[in-house]
Amino acid sequence: MRKISLWVFAVAALPAILMFAAAQNNSPRPPAGPADTKWVEGGNRFGLQLFSQLRQKDSSGNVFLSPLSIFTALNMAYAGAGGETEREMARVLHLDGLSRDDAAGASLSVKNRMKSADPKVELLIANSLWARRGMQFNEA
Repeated sequence: MRKISLWVFAVAALPAILMFAAAQNNSPRPPAGPADTKWVEGGNRFGLQLFSQLRQKDSSGNVFLSPLSIFTALNMAYAGAGGETEREMARVLHLDGLSRDDAAGASLSVKNRMKSADPKVELLIANSLWARRGMQFNEA
């Protein structure tokens, strides 16, 4: 059980690990900005808290999840949130003080860094939001 917990912790820390690896790569690239750093820190905190809560609900079984995928999908919803929903999502995602536009930009920047961290590794990420036909979205 301990091995699985450590493995899932490693998966939760994947964005930070890949950003570090990308920084070690000799190819020229601009340094990560403060929004990127805040986004990665928020994602790591969110993933670890999510894992902890899921383990508390069922400590007898294994827990496997992709915190990066869940965090990214929720960031997509956060980009369109407003008012109280926006504030609550920022709190839960640990993105307090990061605007929706900055969070969206950081998400793209971090994903691009992960994709180019090692030319021998191909990283494919697929998240999307779908609306029911005829569903109206409010302006955020």
